[in-house]
Amino acid sequence: MKSIIPSYTLIIGYVILVMTGVSLISVQAQISTARDVHISSLNQIQATHYDQGTINEISADIREKYGWTLKVDKQTVFKDRKAVRVTLNYKIIVPFLNVPDKAASISAYGN
Repeated sequence: MKSIIPSYTLIIGYVILVMTGVSLISVQAQISTARDVHISSLNQIQATHYDQGTINEISADIREKYGWTLKVDKQTVFKDRKAVRVTLNYKIIVPFLNVPDKAASISAYGN
């Protein structure tokens, strides 16, 4: 009888440890996906020389697929060059822990 309580305590501890580990791996996968989407969209925008139709299409695709928002701001650093700042706003969802959704963003400049 004495060994049942420590065994259950150990099992509950392992379950909590596994759930926390899975939550952290899930958060890292979400951040990695957001980085990949941001880099891909920035490369596509630069490849089309900042075409507004392409920017709208990429923004709509990201909003539809992931529920994130892509914001593109024109920056004028030099008069002879175009530059934009691409910001991806996304939410991190922690599946098992009772943590509210966290808002995050990734910004980069393209010229």
